[in-house]
Parts: sequence; C-alpha cells; structure tokens
Amino acid sequence: TKLFNILFTRALASRLQTQGSAVTVNSLHPGVIRTGFGKDYQGFFQTLVSIGGPLLASPRRGAQTMIYLASSPEVAEVSGAYFIRRKQARTRALGRSDEQANRLWSLSEELCHDYLPEPHG
Repeated sequence: TKLFNILFTRALASRLQTQGSAVTVNSLHPGVIRTGFGKDYQGFFQTLVSIGGPLLASPRRGAQTMIYLASSPEVAEVSGAYFIRRKQARTRALGRSDEQANRLWSLSEELCHDYLPEPHG
C-alpha cells in the first residue's frame, strides 16, 4: 500500500501541474507509530505488541512530517515527492515510475467509476 500511495501521489502531482494548479501533494512514511493497533488481540501477537509498544514512536512524533509538509515554506513548491522524517527520500525504481503511476491512476479510475460523480466541464 505504501508503493500505491507513492505512485498515486506522483500521478496526482503530475495532473495538478498540467492543470496549472498551485496545489502540491506529497507522500510520506510517518514511521512505526504507537497507535494502539493490536491492543485487542490475544496470544502471541498481544505479547509482541506489549513488548514492542514502548519502542514505537508517539502519534505526535508520527505527525511531524505531515505537519511539516502542510505548513513549511521550505516545501511549498515540492510536489510528487516522498518524505521520511521531514526529509525528501528516494524511493526504489518502481516508486519513481511515471508509467506505473499512470497505470495505477487509470486502474483506480476504472475501479471507482461507478462511485464517482460525472466530471463537470
């Protein structure tokens, strides 16, 4: 799903730029966050979550990159990029593929077609 987020954001950034929009979009990895996920599980997984939980970042820390991207003038004109810990990161080759980004966009349109309103001209 992270790869899909990266590719979809890449495709959206390209479309916004083509339309002359000043809106920017970026994807990010917030880190491994202590969200309470798994707290209702039992057995081995619950033990794993209990032991590992204190090692995970707080939700506040996980939000730092999102807040940075939404508010920092340093990235006001950066679009279609991927960020980790408030820094632009290089993805693997597949995550930089415009062809795959456009393919995912087309597939998303196809899958969502019946649920979306008709575009206004």
